Amino acid sequence: ARHRREVVEEILDIQIFSLMNMILKQKLKTIDIDYRELEYKTQLTQEKLTLKQKYIQDIQENRRKLLVEKSSLIAGNEEEVFKKKRAISILQDDIDNMHKKISNSTKITDRYNKLKDLHSQLKEKHRAHNRLIGFFEKNEDCPTCHQHIDEVFKASMITKENDKKNKLTDGINDLMDDLEATKIKMQQIDDVNNSIQNKNVDIAKENSSISQLEKFNATLQSEVKHLEEGHIDKKDHTEVKDLKEEFKVFNNEKDKLREEKVYSEAVRTMLTDQGIKTKIIKQYLPIMNKLINTYLTSMEFYVNFTLNENFEETIKSRFRDDFSYESFSEGEKMRIDLALLFTWRAVAKM
Repeated sequence: ARHRREVVEEILDIQIFSLMNMILKQKLKTIDIDYRELEYKTQLTQEKLTLKQKYIQDIQENRRKLLVEKSSLIAGNEEEVFKKKRAISILQDDIDNMHKKISNSTKITDRYNKLKDLHSQLKEKHRAHNRLIGFFEKNEDCPTCHQHIDEVFKASMITKENDKKNKLTDGINDLMDDLEATKIKMQQIDDVNNSIQNKNVDIAKENSSISQLEKFNATLQSEVKHLEEGHIDKKDHTEVKDLKEEFKVFNNEKDKLREEKVYSEAVRTMLTDQGIKTKIIKQYLPIMNKLINTYLTSMEFYVNFTLNENFEETIKSRFRDDFSYESFSEGEKMRIDLALLFTWRAVAKM
């Protein structure tokens, strides 16, 4: 059947469709290769574009994240500065109150010093009276003039000096109580002064801490300003734009190739044995069969000879029995051959 078809195609001059089909196969193969290459380029460009966009997005996200972090730090530092200033204010109020409490510290110190001097004087006088009493108690005669000391005078002087001594003792005791009370007040003043000194140290520490926080905030604000004014490199945006254009070009080329492939496959369908050639052959088959049977009848061979689209023959007698070509005699075969030969000649003339 295949060889028969080749003969008929040559007679009908439709081999061109087979040649076109061969060329089209090669074209489709080229289209597939080009499409795969474009698909690879498209995917590669898409990956590059995605990576570049992610890079830009990451930079923007990091910048936003840093802005949030630094702004949060600034707010936290400002709150801390506010707390420390409030603590300093409280400490200063405490110091002022303490200063009010010890506003009379100078007077108390002066009083203590005076009481201390007076105590020394009284003690000295007390010792003098003790010496004088001892003199009278130990001596019978005056060691200077060598005169005898009268006993009545001696007793009178001892009594007189003892009275003075006792008064001094009472005064010294009262003075000691007063001095002790003043000393306690001075100790309290010292305690308050120590507390004031400690609070001043605390204020100095807080001021130092505020100074450091304000410097840190100034640095952070400078960094925030730099981040807010910062921008993505123009080169990166240009690269993204170029990649998008390249991606668009590849997609357009792919669309064109897809369209061309659709048309080419449609044409290839038409160029197959079941396509245009079959349509043409179908138009000639009835003519061929009619001519074959006309020539057979003219040669007084009364059979119905029919070729189908695959050029397979069906031979039937007047009683409609099926025969094969090989079942006929050589003379009958010759008449069939001649009928076919005359038919091909007539078709070729058409």
